[in-house]
Amino acid sequence: YVFSGIGIYNFALMGSDAARAASLLESTTQAGIPIGVGVEIMLSWHVSFAVEGTYHFQLGEEFSKVDAIGGADLSTLSGVLRFRL
Repeated sequence: YVFSGIGIYNFALMGSDAARAASLLESTTQAGIPIGVGVEIMLSWHVSFAVEGTYHFQLGEEFSKVDAIGGADLSTLSGVLRFRL
């Protein structure tokens, strides 16, 4: 299967106040578009397993305090165990 959507991504830097202040990166909340493909295998009528690969295209990409450092799009690979009622 293929999928896409729209979402809100919230990125938060962790660590001490001094470490966050010294970093060239910054916390941000922005819109993004996940685009992906997956394969689902039915294990029984109520249980299935899926593997999904997703590319998260970030709109704006404002991760840095310095303009020379651009943002980054994120890719994920997930395993999903689904239960149906």
